[in-house]
Amino acid sequence: MTDDRHVVDRLADAIHETVGRRIGAEENFFDAGLNSRTLVALHGRVTQGLPRPFPVTLLFARPNLLALRRHLDGAGLVGPAAQRPATTAGAQQRRDIAAARRRLRSSGFDGGADGD
Repeated sequence: MTDDRHVVDRLADAIHETVGRRIGAEENFFDAGLNSRTLVALHGRVTQGLPRPFPVTLLFARPNLLALRRHLDGAGLVGPAAQRPATTAGAQQRRDIAAARRRLRSSGFDGGADGD
């Protein structure tokens, strides 16, 4: 597969070929009938030739097409974010983390530390 379609679309097509049907964007890969061995094989197929392939562990950490797409687009590994320089994507990620920390602090969250 050397076309420039989004890698998640390529994965969706590969899953369709494997299980014989289209799965829903939020359908868990395992609930759809896939197993660990199949996911590893599909990962190899869809990431072959990518300049920056994502780690196979993402298929387990983000076990549906929607979660995987959101993660990959946000990480700048594929899609529009891949066109930005890495420093820009990293800077955005740092701003997002800082904003999340501010929201947690303003809500009274102290990090869960009890001082012991």
